[in-house]
Amino acid sequence: MSRFDNLRSLTLSSFSSDLNLNQYFFSDLHELHNLMNLKFVHCRLYHLHVEDFRDVIDQIWKLPKLSHLYWDFTFKYKRHFSMPTYLSISLQYSTIRNYNCCSYDFPRLFEKTPRLRKCFISSNSDEDDDLPISREFLPAPQSLSVTRLILLSIRSLPLMTSLFKLLPSITRLKVEIYSITLDGHQWKEMIVNYL
Repeated sequence: MSRFDNLRSLTLSSFSSDLNLNQYFFSDLHELHNLMNLKFVHCRLYHLHVEDFRDVIDQIWKLPKLSHLYWDFTFKYKRHFSMPTYLSISLQYSTIRNYNCCSYDFPRLFEKTPRLRKCFISSNSDEDDDLPISREFLPAPQSLSVTRLILLSIRSLPLMTSLFKLLPSITRLKVEIYSITLDGHQWKEMIVNYL
């Protein structure tokens, strides 16, 4: 990949491979210093756990000019995204598909992407309504800049409510919910209290 140091956009679609290819292919991702747009579309790495892919996620978060990320991976078992350990100084637009997450994941995600402006999340999480105290939702970082939020396949009212609490400066919101029943009064209460 080092020969493509001027590459600005990269899309990998329907990518699946063996373990050896993954190690070599992704090992030089950090050398794409001018990459601004990175898309992984319908990528399937069933032989890997997402935790085994954390180094790649960290490489992505360290790319100095990356502003757009589209993440649609499927790994072994249910988790399809792992929290980065590095701060991205450039990422502004992210899409994370099929993210089986809990409400306590979001503050960490947003802390690692302080310049994030638009966030698209597709979640299959069925997080319980009774959250233990140890998983109570954390307050938002003061510098959060997300103004657009798109939530698809939301199945958890606590997850949705937690995101609203975390992002009170949202100016554009799209939500598609499944298996959650809310009447007009409940929606009004959520909007008045959290947005």
